[in-house]
Amino acid sequence: MTEKFDVVIIGAGPGGMTAATYASRANLSVVMLDRGIYGGQMNNTAEVENYPGYNSIMGADLSEKMYASSTQFGAEYQFGTVKHIETNADNTWHVVTDMNDYQANSVIVATGSEYKKLGVPGELDYAGRGVSYCAVCDGAFFKGQEVVVVGGGDSAIEEATYLAGIVDHVTVVHRGDTLKAQPICKSVRLMRIILILFGIPKCNLLMVMVQK
Repeated sequence: MTEKFDVVIIGAGPGGMTAATYASRANLSVVMLDRGIYGGQMNNTAEVENYPGYNSIMGADLSEKMYASSTQFGAEYQFGTVKHIETNADNTWHVVTDMNDYQANSVIVATGSEYKKLGVPGELDYAGRGVSYCAVCDGAFFKGQEVVVVGGGDSAIEEATYLAGIVDHVTVVHRGDTLKAQPICKSVRLMRIILILFGIPKCNLLMVMVQK
């Protein structure tokens, strides 16, 4: 049976939950759809120190608080992977998931993003407990320590440069023999705090990280 809502929100991370709060507060019927638990990547963050209103809060705890806020005016959360979206003849939307069908006057896409994983053994075990995917988000937790950045493109070198102002030493590990970053980023090699290791096989990357 097709469920009808004023608004279907695809994604139940911070963006989706914020949209749900505003829409439901405007007296609209709202459902958030997500293929995972509400909160998104917040649930993989051990500690959050840069969210207004909290000096420090666990990612999962912040997720629960945001969920409580987003559903206080009647918005719903339902599990499901969106498979298809189409418009109906009456200009409403038809959203199909692997669990249910929905009809809505409006659809908000708040799917967020996913970090590119290395795909090496142990990576997920240490995620949020030493393995991070965002230097700006988590760099402060490693102040005064030695860290490893994996990659040789613009993002990796920019992260390494940012971390160099916080940590004691940065080692950049790259499986290629040259950096892929833009020339302006490659000036990072002139910084004495950063060491770049080339030709490190992917299967050994996590070993290098743990040893550091």
